[in-house]
Amino acid sequence: MTKDTKNPKNPKGDAVIGNRIKELRIRNALTQKRLAELVMVSASSIARLETGQSMVSVFTMIKIAEALNVSTSALLMDAHQNVYVDEDLRAISTKLKNCTPAQRQKFIHLMEETIDAIILN
Repeated sequence: MTKDTKNPKNPKGDAVIGNRIKELRIRNALTQKRLAELVMVSASSIARLETGQSMVSVFTMIKIAEALNVSTSALLMDAHQNVYVDEDLRAISTKLKNCTPAQRQKFIHLMEETIDAIILN
């Protein structure tokens, strides 16, 4: 499923996307082997992708995004710094769904106090 499709107009583009995938894979505590299993490609395909040596099909990119719990835009767009905030909020939201209303209120109050303390310092 992996193709060597380096773009001569943007030779660094593949490496940027690959690095972004690597960062997100590590944030999700996944090995290259485990990510490869989730997207049904070889671990060496993931390694080549992360180093910008190759690019994968659109289908595989979608599967990678699903495995990393991000949108394909998060993988492909340069403005990925906000992706981390969005992903952190999504993870918090998922955990809050398992809380009672009282637990959620405590969490929100704690976060407000924490953010205020950080901003004021």
